[in-house]
Amino acid sequence: MCANVLHEAHSSALRKEALSRGYKWLRSHDISSFYVLADGWSLLDGTKALIQVGGIGRLAPNVVLLGYKRDWRVCPRKELKEYFDTLQLIEHETLN
Repeated sequence: MCANVLHEAHSSALRKEALSRGYKWLRSHDISSFYVLADGWSLLDGTKALIQVGGIGRLAPNVVLLGYKRDWRVCPRKELKEYFDTLQLIEHETLN
């Protein structure tokens, strides 16, 4: 499962467009995966939700990749804390 967590809620038209771009990117890189959008969530809450639904059924993921936060030096402290909390969540969930 490949997912994108977006802070703002999007209209159905924007969601459809984003899903289309995501699947196009996966195809262009020859990656077989489901693509999911979680919009209207914080990074931490969206990641929690995706981890919970990602393990349902026979197709449980065994790898978690998280994008690198390039603006970590200049972003608001709250945003950086949320990023590190997300890393800790992933570490905790994958070790258990």
